Amino acid sequence: MNRTHKQKLLLAAACILSFVCILCFVLWKYVYLIRYTPDSYAESTDELSNPYIGWYTIQGYLLSDTEPLLFPDPEAYKASRSGLVLLQINLKNYADGDLSDIALLKLDQLLSAWQNTGSQLILRFVYDWDGHSLSTEPKELSLILRHMDQTAEVIRKYTSSVYLMQGIYVGNWGEMNNSSYMDRQQMTTLLTHLASVTDPSVFLAVRTPAQLRTALDTGSALDASRAFDGTLPSRLGLFNDGMLGSETDTGTYGNAASDTADHTQAWSRKQEIAFQNALCRYVPNGGEVISNNPYNDLDSAIKDLSDMHVSYLNRDYDPEVLNKWKSTAYTGSEELYHGLTGYDYISRHLGYRYVLTASDCSRTGLLSRNATLSFTLKNTGFSSCYRPLRLSVHAVSESGSGGGSTFSSDQDLRFLSSGDLESFEISLDLSKLESGSYTFYLQISDPALDHREILLANTTEHTAYGYRLGTARISKLPD
Repeated sequence: MNRTHKQKLLLAAACILSFVCILCFVLWKYVYLIRYTPDSYAESTDELSNPYIGWYTIQGYLLSDTEPLLFPDPEAYKASRSGLVLLQINLKNYADGDLSDIALLKLDQLLSAWQNTGSQLILRFVYDWDGHSLSTEPKELSLILRHMDQTAEVIRKYTSSVYLMQGIYVGNWGEMNNSSYMDRQQMTTLLTHLASVTDPSVFLAVRTPAQLRTALDTGSALDASRAFDGTLPSRLGLFNDGMLGSETDTGTYGNAASDTADHTQAWSRKQEIAFQNALCRYVPNGGEVISNNPYNDLDSAIKDLSDMHVSYLNRDYDPEVLNKWKSTAYTGSEELYHGLTGYDYISRHLGYRYVLTASDCSRTGLLSRNATLSFTLKNTGFSSCYRPLRLSVHAVSESGSGGGSTFSSDQDLRFLSSGDLESFEISLDLSKLESGSYTFYLQISDPALDHREILLANTTEHTAYGYRLGTARISKLPD
């Protein structure tokens, strides 16, 4: 064998050795193994204390330069985790001019006190509590616009607590009826002005679907392509204080056909509920039920509340209807809830209700440091959550050393609507974890509420880290 050939062999051997060394280095530095064992998951029938949903209470306040306001006790409300509170703030003492500095200071103090309770606030400014708005509301549109400007300046300081605003300040009880300002032009002027002076994160609501279509000048419901973009259409929902009260929900619906060219007319009940079914996947809908009648018999009520995606109801009214639900057993298709009353079933389904149904974990490639943890959620509630939430997975070491890491995702739960089943993924950087055994937990939280945890409808172990997903053994070669 000549010398040149030997040199070639030695060179080839050196190359192979170098390659092996590099490969060993890569394996040592990059190859991770993960063996994941998911837990089994079962749905719970517990009532969940989550934000933006459920039964609300009403508190009324009359602004005055002379009469004091009774502020809430923050600790009492924190202890009860009361959730939604509707504040009806009466401005009739200022119908002839600007709100005074004293009135604005009291409004500021009021909202500050309520923010300290941890409640989510629904605001309704009114000029009337007695059904006589024509005699109590301002005589000039400009004064109402001015009051919107003044109150909005205060409200903007408490945006994190203000969930939505009902109405446009006018009408009997602030419900946009029996007012001098409800023709198409003035109503639209008031609504668009209120939208312009309030934070885009605050939802607005009008009393009827026909009013919403009139103000937005469209017969089409909001769809996913325009949802949550901060514009008026993406903020505008409904409040119905005649809910399930009659075939027309006491005048909320009418008799016009939805295929008519005039979308400002009130359509039939069936067509209006279909409109809400599309619209309220992306904007809130709530109110109060009234008048014991067949439309609020339990089976009919559950179907319509679900189809309308109702997320909040008055806990005190109508007592006759609420007591009917409390005395009627739920016997519907969800056998898990048999044995509960209709009231309890509705309580557990107002708003969103997330159930963890499955999880898995797999490597993303031979030389990748990452693994993908997937989990499936089902929303069994009547509605979506309309505020953005944060998904996190906590990997907690079982060694007792406290080691581990947290991994988060920007996926948007707002599009997980009622009845939907969807898988979500979170990327795990395995280089952040030492070799060993870990327990994985899922946690959903609300950044706007100081990362308050969103409770799941699962019997799964729940800790400070969230809900247990499963366990994993992580190995790093050549350990």
